[in-house]
This record gives sequence, structure tokens and C-alpha cells, in this order.
Amino acid sequence: MMITRHPAGRPVTYYGEEPITDHDGYAVEVAGEEGTEWCRLRIATAVGSRVRISAELNESDVRETIARLAAWLEDHQEQK
Repeated sequence: MMITRHPAGRPVTYYGEEPITDHDGYAVEVAGEEGTEWCRLRIATAVGSRVRISAELNESDVRETIARLAAWLEDHQEQK
């Protein structure tokens, strides 16, 4: 089961124990806000940074993103 985080006083759920951080320090978060049907994919310049961009994805967009990531993973594993 996925670990979720719920910041005090905010109607949002973050998925995962902490943001995913790449080799340059960029942080990726997946979040959902109560009362909406949107999945927010947020990329920040660093963990905890207020400088960030985000996309609000509907269910269809989330499924398409998952499919693209799965295709990349399959291609990447085949190359090894």
C-alpha cells in the first residue's frame, strides 16, 4: 500500500513517503486535493522549494501518463 502524507490544515494528500528527487535536485510530487477530481503532478526546483510548476491531470490523463511511463520502463529494460 502506498504511503500518503496529509499536511496539517490543508485538504491535500501527497502520495509517497517524500518527493522523488532526481540527480539535479528537482523534486516530483503527486498530490490530490479533497473535493476535486484532479491529480496534481508538481515539479519543484528542490525539495520544499516554492519555485515549481504543476499540471492538474484528470483520470484519463493519469492513465495516459502511467502508460507512457510503463512503455519507457519496458523499452529501458529491453536495452539492458
